[in-house]
Amino acid sequence: CPFISKGRPIAIICWIESGNKFFYYSKKMAKLPKSKQDKLAFSFCKGVCLGRMYEARRLNEKRGSEKVKQYLKQMTILERQLKDNFKDSQKLMGLEGNIAKLFFSCMREFLPKEIDFKARDKDASDLYNSLINSFHGVLRAKIQRRLLAVGLNTSFGFLHFQNGKNKPFLVWDFAEFWIPYVDKLCFYGINKGIFSEKDLINSKDGKNKKWLNAKGWQKLYKLFNERIDEKQFEAKIKEFIEFLEKKRNYFSWVIK
Repeated sequence: CPFISKGRPIAIICWIESGNKFFYYSKKMAKLPKSKQDKLAFSFCKGVCLGRMYEARRLNEKRGSEKVKQYLKQMTILERQLKDNFKDSQKLMGLEGNIAKLFFSCMREFLPKEIDFKARDKDASDLYNSLINSFHGVLRAKIQRRLLAVGLNTSFGFLHFQNGKNKPFLVWDFAEFWIPYVDKLCFYGINKGIFSEKDLINSKDGKNKKWLNAKGWQKLYKLFNERIDEKQFEAKIKEFIEFLEKKRNYFSWVIK
C-alpha cells in the first residue's frame, strides 16, 4: 500500500485494524482547503519554535549567559516573522531552521566542553548528537504507532512534505511539538551523568557516526518513559482529528 511506510510491520498491522478510518481520514486530509493546510503548517512550526525558545530560556535562568541572551533575542525576532510567512511552508521551515541553529548555539554554551559539540549534525559522532538521533527515532516511532492506530495516513504532511516522496511526513509534523523538550532531555542526561561516551558504539554504515549500545538504549527508554507523558500524544491527535472533522476551528501549537 503506497500510503504506509514500506518495510514496517507495525504500519501494516495498524492499517488492517483501522482500514475504514484510514481511507476516511485520508480523504479528509486530501480535501482540506489551502487555508486549513496553512493553519496546520503554521501550528507545527510555531510549536517547535516556541518550544526551543522556552527550553533555552529556562536553561539560562540560573546560568545567566549573556551570549545565550543574545541568541534568545535573535530567536524572538525570527519567531515574530512566522506570522508574516503564514502561507508559505518553505519560508516557515527556513525560519524554523534558523531558530534551531540558534537553539543549538545555546546548547553549545551549556554542554560540558569535553563533549565537543559544534552544531546539530545527524552524522556527527559526539555524545549529544548521538543522543538526539536516538531520542528522535524513539519519539517518532511512538508517534507513528499512535497515528496509525487511530487510522491516520502518515504520508500526508503539512509543514513537512515533498511531492513524489513516500515518507511519514505527518509523524515529522507531530514530532515538532516534543522535539525541543527531547533535545533538552538529551542535555539533562549528559549533565546528570546518565549518559557518557561509554554508551556509544561506532555505526556500521562506514561513516564516523556513533550510535547507542545496548546499555545506552536501556537508559534512553527509561529516561524517555519517566519524562514524557505519551497521553499528550493522544490529546494532540484527538485535537487534530476534531480539526479535520470541523469540530474545532483551530489546531493550537500548545501542548497541555
